[in-house]
Amino acid sequence: MRTRRKKGFTLVELIVVMAIMAILAAVAVPLTVTYIRRAQETVDSAYSVDIASQAYFVIADLSERNEVIDPVSVVNGLRKNYGDDFPYPIVAVAPSAKDHLNTLTASEIKAYSDSQWSGSALDISQKFYAVYVGDGTLNVYFFEDGAEVTAQRVSRLIEY
Repeated sequence: MRTRRKKGFTLVELIVVMAIMAILAAVAVPLTVTYIRRAQETVDSAYSVDIASQAYFVIADLSERNEVIDPVSVVNGLRKNYGDDFPYPIVAVAPSAKDHLNTLTASEIKAYSDSQWSGSALDISQKFYAVYVGDGTLNVYFFEDGAEVTAQRVSRLIEY
């Protein structure tokens, strides 16, 4: 007489498979989080470069029309160009911040920013871009969680 074998997995086999899956998850999750963070940093950096490029064109347009070139007029031009399509606020840094440009913090940006764009509406804990135009340079600063991400600051020499 033949005996019938039951089909299925033993408890030991299931535990071994679960242990292997746990090891794979322990390796994969941190790597995935790192890749997502790096991708977001790349996007934010690309936005900084895009703002600088667009600001350069705004400055050229203002210069061509013999209008005043200051941070507020540049940010107004950027806002007109981008409309509501830009994901983060862009603020103008006042000329009084000139001596602090290399050490600006988000709270100082808020203090030195044009009140029309920052005021109480700008939450320094969120991501935002700050634009400074003066002394022949254009500086775009990117702030995240209240701290400047210095690797993503874009500076360009301009002539106007």
